[in-house]
Amino acid sequence: MSYSNPTHGFSFNYPSNWKQNTEVDGTGFLKTRFNLYEGGNMVAVFSVFTDQVESSLSQFAITQEKIMMNPQEMPGYKKINEEVISLGGLPA
Repeated sequence: MSYSNPTHGFSFNYPSNWKQNTEVDGTGFLKTRFNLYEGGNMVAVFSVFTDQVESSLSQFAITQEKIMMNPQEMPGYKKINEEVISLGGLPA
């Protein structure tokens, strides 16, 4: 099973043991179960959400990188406090 988005120019293959479930307005969900410890299972979910966007995948990545490098660019960003912190006598 694979996912392809020709508008944004990318595609990928899901792991072979994943099963597709459609749950919300056509958004695809894939789930699988795997055993992390004896006696119990954990569910892993990989969700793909797509919005109608005007930018390409590379333009989106550049915008996200700018936000990560300068948090003040993030919508709704508000710095509450800033101070120097040390851990074990070393700057943290």
